[in-house]
Amino acid sequence: MNFAIALVATLAAGTAHHFLPQIVPLFQTILTLNVALVVFNLIPVPPLDGSKFLMYWFGMSEETYARFAQWGWIVLLLLVNLRPFQVLMSILFGLVGLPFEFLYRLIA
Repeated sequence: MNFAIALVATLAAGTAHHFLPQIVPLFQTILTLNVALVVFNLIPVPPLDGSKFLMYWFGMSEETYARFAQWGWIVLLLLVNLRPFQVLMSILFGLVGLPFEFLYRLIA
């Protein structure tokens, strides 16, 4: 859903650029937040959506997944406070945002 909202925000920003340029920053903020959520939700740590990959990709049993999920929020808190993880996330945000930026520039 965040990907779809980012796409709509990009299209809206590109269109608004011609007609209502003063609201373009609003759409750019919506785009930035949703791109960040797309990337963040794919982190393979429970309770995030990316954790389902752990279960299916590595053949993790439901019981093992449930035990890991109990500690997922602690792992997540530790990760988001580690500088290398923050740098990695920044890079990923930029990479995932590139196609949206390209589309915006194409429309605007």
